[in-house]
Amino acid sequence: MSLTLQVDGRRWTQHLSRVQSTFAGLVPVIKGNGYGFGQHLAAHHAARLGVDVIAVGVVPETADAARSFPGRLLLLEPWDPGYSDDPRRLPAADRLILTASRPDAVRALARLAADGARIRVVLEGLTSMRRFGLTARELADVLADPTVGAAIADGQLEVAGLSLHLPLAQPDIRNVAVLGDDGAPDATGRVREVIGWAHDWARACRALAAGPASGGANPSPSVWVSHLEADEAGAVRALVADVDLRHRIGTRLWLGDRAAYAPRSTVLAVHDLAPGTRVGYRQRRAPRRSRVLVVAGGTAHGIALTAPSAASTVRQRVVTAGTGALDATGRALSPFTVGGKRLWFAEPPHAQVSMLWLPESVPRPAVGHSVDVEVRMTTARFDQVVVTEPDDSAPPP
Repeated sequence: MSLTLQVDGRRWTQHLSRVQSTFAGLVPVIKGNGYGFGQHLAAHHAARLGVDVIAVGVVPETADAARSFPGRLLLLEPWDPGYSDDPRRLPAADRLILTASRPDAVRALARLAADGARIRVVLEGLTSMRRFGLTARELADVLADPTVGAAIADGQLEVAGLSLHLPLAQPDIRNVAVLGDDGAPDATGRVREVIGWAHDWARACRALAAGPASGGANPSPSVWVSHLEADEAGAVRALVADVDLRHRIGTRLWLGDRAAYAPRSTVLAVHDLAPGTRVGYRQRRAPRRSRVLVVAGGTAHGIALTAPSAASTVRQRVVTAGTGALDATGRALSPFTVGGKRLWFAEPPHAQVSMLWLPESVPRPAVGHSVDVEVRMTTARFDQVVVTEPDDSAPPP
């Protein structure tokens, strides 16, 4: 009785290696449910790739990731002096790279460093995402702060670079850096944005190095980016001298080869129904000439959990409206497929199982057999992850 993720170990690891070869300075992102594979398995594979840093989302994820990965861990959750724990008491504190996205956070970390703590941090810029980050002016001002500059010069506050979280859609180029005629007129909005920030970062670092508090220890020139395509990264490198891009990649890395993994559900029961039979918690009436199929997988596994629709095109709006209309009538198409046909839910999924209508036109599956199921991998929780053709790709127990 399980919802299982079956992974072709050889194909999956080959895909991971291809992504690494495409994006120099790869920083695998391992957050939440480990993109469906689990943090233990994902961290194990990151270690096999030989990367020096992985990224985790929030503090509770650092302990598990640290057990499976020997290198440094970038904590994406911005550190805040108002509610975050003392960085010296965090799990794997000696290997953590914090993220600071507000001036008061940077100054607070500098004060802790002045008291003898050794802290690594990336400073996050406020990109067109408009989520977290310092403006270019705040970035320059905080690096000009004598306390911050002294902590950096003493080597107690190690600034590992500038962090940029870019949008998936291209930002409006009117809101980002403008390249001159001698630049790249066809550069994308993301390229322009990274270039603008890279120049701001280089100026701020030069100003710090020229200041009276400089002692030879300066911020890293690295720029940590997300959602930058390979050709865009090449354009940035061509236009900004000596830029060191560190690519934070999650979805493309772990889920990029859809044929390398397959969620599967176990058939638990099949019941023939007389016309008009009522089933389930809500006692819904069965359609004519039907059966009810009980399969593994419910809300505890993330079945039927969806994110709000982006609905950015007319077609997407029509589909969303149609789905909502079906939901309003009590009909919902399930993610389970039997005999090539998507089945309808008999009622909303239970905690760990789902009840489906199985038309007589669909071959009856045997109890214990597995069926295909589509899940949102970032919200799925599998009972087990089975790596087939494992060679040396399976993690230790």
